[in-house]
Amino acid sequence: MVATDCLSEGVNLQDHFDAVLHYDLPWNPNRLEQREGRVDRFGQPKSEVRAVVLFSEDNPIDGVVLDVLIRKARQIYHDLGISVPVPSDSESVVKAVVKAVFEGWRGQDAQQLRLDLPEVNTVKAFHENWQRNADREERSRSRFAQHTIDPDEVAREIESTDSVLGDPEAVRHFMLNAAQRLKFSLQRHDQYYVLDPVGLPQEIRERLGWTKPVKVVFVSPRPRMLRT
Repeated sequence: MVATDCLSEGVNLQDHFDAVLHYDLPWNPNRLEQREGRVDRFGQPKSEVRAVVLFSEDNPIDGVVLDVLIRKARQIYHDLGISVPVPSDSESVVKAVVKAVFEGWRGQDAQQLRLDLPEVNTVKAFHENWQRNADREERSRSRFAQHTIDPDEVAREIESTDSVLGDPEAVRHFMLNAAQRLKFSLQRHDQYYVLDPVGLPQEIRERLGWTKPVKVVFVSPRPRMLRT
């Protein structure tokens, strides 16, 4: 299927495709990620999704865009495992790249262009800003990473929550007391209880959707006989 950017967002294509071919180089690498996300997403049956970028070796602008923007975005994704958005001043970078190509390196091989050229100081500043954003994102992820969580502290929080919400036995006692106060039946039958809502006020039965006796358990996982 051949499509324009009309299918780059909000469309699921993972059921029928396992590769994406970019036949242009957008100035914003995030657009590439958006396109690939139509195919490389939850529900994709293939273990590998291929993404191919077409560019012209004879076009110096393509070469610069590939080096300055696309490869930088790919490297950040490789290092962090996530994509960091292109800084908002990418438009000024485009102007600097064009200036470098047409004024400083006319007729030269695009692969020879480097970020330390005086004509692309704006590009250097752009890269530095982008890298700072990536470093900030990495620090944020490290701060909230699971390896920084103390298991003992988590266990204490769970125990504290259980003491407030109640364990299964506390819930069972609550329901037995409620049955006595609200005049409904809650009778034990081996591994489960049978709750008969007949004694409940009609508005409560309608709200709960209980029109006939239901089986109730206070343990998890529930007995195998009740899993159907």
